[in-house]
Amino acid sequence: MDDWREKILIQFVPGTYRKTVVADPDELFRDEGLYREIRKRGFSLIYFEDPVSFRFTYESDFRAAWDKGEEKNLVVVVKPDTLEFEKLPADVLQGAKRRSFYLKDIFPNLSYNLVSKLERSYFDKLFQAHNQYANQPLGEALTKEFILKHVFETVPEIIKKESDLLRTLLKRHYRRLNIPELLDQHLLSVLEKTGKFANWPLDAIVPDRSAFWEFLQERWELFVSSLTGKGVESVGEPAALKYPGVRDIPFDHDDIRVYMDNLFEEGILQTVEWVSAAAIPKPWMKVGLKGQARENVDLVFEDLCKNLEGNAPDESATIKDWLAFAPRYGRMRYLWYENMPQWAPLFSKRYQLLSEQLNGCFEAWLIKHYQGLYNYPSVTPVMVHHIPGYIAHRIMHPATERAALLLVDGLSLDQWFLLKNALMNGKGKMSLRENVLMAWIPTITSVSRQAAFSGKIPAYFTNSIYRTDKDESLWRQFWSDRGLEPDEISFLTLQGNPGDETQLDMLLNYRTRVLGCTIFKVDKIMHGIQVGGMGMAGQIKAWTDQGFLNALIEKLLSEDFHIYITSDHGNTEAKGIGSPKEGVLSENKGQRCRIFSDPGLRNKIHLDFSDTLCWDHQGLPKDFYCLLAPQGRSYTQKDLPIVCHGDISLDEVMVPFIEISRKRDFNIQ
Repeated sequence: MDDWREKILIQFVPGTYRKTVVADPDELFRDEGLYREIRKRGFSLIYFEDPVSFRFTYESDFRAAWDKGEEKNLVVVVKPDTLEFEKLPADVLQGAKRRSFYLKDIFPNLSYNLVSKLERSYFDKLFQAHNQYANQPLGEALTKEFILKHVFETVPEIIKKESDLLRTLLKRHYRRLNIPELLDQHLLSVLEKTGKFANWPLDAIVPDRSAFWEFLQERWELFVSSLTGKGVESVGEPAALKYPGVRDIPFDHDDIRVYMDNLFEEGILQTVEWVSAAAIPKPWMKVGLKGQARENVDLVFEDLCKNLEGNAPDESATIKDWLAFAPRYGRMRYLWYENMPQWAPLFSKRYQLLSEQLNGCFEAWLIKHYQGLYNYPSVTPVMVHHIPGYIAHRIMHPATERAALLLVDGLSLDQWFLLKNALMNGKGKMSLRENVLMAWIPTITSVSRQAAFSGKIPAYFTNSIYRTDKDESLWRQFWSDRGLEPDEISFLTLQGNPGDETQLDMLLNYRTRVLGCTIFKVDKIMHGIQVGGMGMAGQIKAWTDQGFLNALIEKLLSEDFHIYITSDHGNTEAKGIGSPKEGVLSENKGQRCRIFSDPGLRNKIHLDFSDTLCWDHQGLPKDFYCLLAPQGRSYTQKDLPIVCHGDISLDEVMVPFIEISRKRDFNIQ
């Protein structure tokens, strides 16, 4: 058996039982691949979480159909308490086939305590290794070594030199591997016993990706200073370093140099000054030096393109692969708009073809894989509706007793880099961790923003699916359901003008634990822009220079809030293909999506606009049928260019998810 899912799928045979209830204590059914395969076999799958929402779906979609004699196969999945099925109503259990599935049955020779801490995306690799090498039961200590070696390609015992350690950390953090805390503790213990890395801040830089990049940035400055003869006193004294300890690390080692181009080109590390007129920097260093970057603009752009082409995920990729790839794509677009006057005459066609190629790959992947993504557990979020659940998981930890979610309406990944540049001025006072999530499709405000504040899939806020004024009530409902009192929950909307942050003074009090906030400035810029993406980037940069965002974050940090920044959708440039006369326009100027209540009418328009894409997935409300515009196109006057949103491009779907704190508390598990 090559796939761990087969042990479960063998139990699902269409036509045997119309109703199956599953006890899933380890949340195996959150796996996208398992969800997709069960759907392929003709089953609908519902997670029993919110009893009210479940009852509505159960009655309207299934009981009504069964009463009419229709054949529908339903799987109800529940995460049990003490007893397997005690949460489920009696009428749901009546006549149902009952099944229970456990992680220990899939990996019988490994420690359950450790395997249960892994993200589900690592199970495929672990299952292959388990079948090949785990021939007998392994205890907890051996399971730690087994998982580190076979899943994360890390063998602590062979880390003997500083270059070994640095290579291991670069590989881990560049690939965005999420290694459980218990495995990190084992790795740290082995490294400590060697006695060779006592002056490395391992407790910070091993588990925390953002801490490692900050550490590397500090050491790059020291490395460059040592070669220029400037001396390192100004940046090298322990009090001046955020991460005291080892001063010289082997950037010039062959295994380390291979990472340097990508780290600087992708904006992970920032360039520093080369101040010596006498000394000449080595060629490999120039990518990390201000004023010394390669002068040949052809090579700079070609390197960016080759990096993206060589690392683009394919149709077999996981959601984690695309989330890791998206920042590189966003960085490319940010640099394109920044250098457009120089690059456009030479590379417009190259840029356009690359964008079309990457978005074509992403669209093909979405069509195949999107269906099960919303089922992921919120503790490892992949979509915007997971955000409240993720915050709820973390707010129970003493280090993050207060949390603020700042949703910058319409902010795309490339535009996040503009905000990041503005925040870097205060970087020494805060810790920043960057991630990416997927917006809901269609990428319109009434769908995706409500999902982000409610913590629910759109099918569960059907009554407000065309509205944009219910964010606060949905936010308050989410936190009230989790036991917070009304005066512990706050919400406000801000235009994003200088001084708007002072509105917090009237809102917050000592009991406030969670704050939700929508910031409209980027969306307002987008819907008023007349000069395309470069013009929009210029206006956003001008907005960040006004200092509102820095002031807002500084105020929240001073009140001990852990801050989350995200967006409900991005935006893209598109040209018109004409406007269908039927269908509800998704938003006044969000002209990449048409929504219909009648699938027949939608399909008729699809015949007239044959390159469009019909989109209706489980998770959206009933009678909500979308017709998405072709890549790079919009439902506007023919060939009229516009900046808009609503569709499934990387620019619209992938949004930033940023955590900011004064404390280093990112690794709560």
